[in-house]
Amino acid sequence: MPLIEITVSQGTLTSEEKLRLTRAVQKALVKEYKAMKGRIPKTWVFIRDLDRGSLLIDGLTIVE
Repeated sequence: MPLIEITVSQGTLTSEEKLRLTRAVQKALVKEYKAMKGRIPKTWVFIRDLDRGSLLIDGLTIVE
């Protein structure tokens, strides 16, 4: 069972954009998985909204 997590900064995507993105990713995964394994997997795709202050890159938060 493939599980795909997409992490974005909070407020980056609207609800409609999240739905569109998760469906596109799921569709692409199913296509490739079916080609490799000959079956369609039960697939989980979710988007995690990350608070900008919770992520450090080179010791700095995104907001710094």
